[in-house]
Amino acid sequence: MFLDAAGNPVEGLSTRHAKAAGIPGEPAGWAHLASNYGRLPLSVSLEPAIRLARKVRARRTDAARLRRVIRDEGLDTTADPSFARVFLVKGGVPPVGHRIRQPELARSSKCWRQVVRTRSYRGPFAKKLVAGVQSLGGIWTIEDLAGYRVIEREPIVTTYRGLRVVSAPPPSSGACGSPPS
Repeated sequence: MFLDAAGNPVEGLSTRHAKAAGIPGEPAGWAHLASNYGRLPLSVSLEPAIRLARKVRARRTDAARLRRVIRDEGLDTTADPSFARVFLVKGGVPPVGHRIRQPELARSSKCWRQVVRTRSYRGPFAKKLVAGVQSLGGIWTIEDLAGYRVIEREPIVTTYRGLRVVSAPPPSSGACGSPPS
């Protein structure tokens, strides 16, 4: 999937392209954590963030920081019209103090709440996610979203210089298996 016709890796395809996007596990993960380990229902924990997303209609940009992110990540700002619409001004990095407006963020909070409640991606929101990723060349399907499940893995535990170190295991979408031969 990340190789050209001759079998050579295509620079950036596995890191900065929609084909590299994984199904976002955070909402389902939050629901899992809240129901298995939390003291409050997740709806209560998320309410301040949802309220803030509705209330905050714009924020001032840090143009220097945005420039660095675009440069350091090698972002192709022309590849995604919605990125350009939200973050750029006349195709360029906005001036310091420009307000970024994200009304979709507030509207999507209701959709995320549905994902969190059901621990699955279904309905119009799932269709919109898939359409967005596919429009950029990604390969998500409605079935991929509907089939997403939380898998709780054992942490990695070791000792170092007499100290017990507990760390997260490698992510399921990478750092596993053997390198290609």
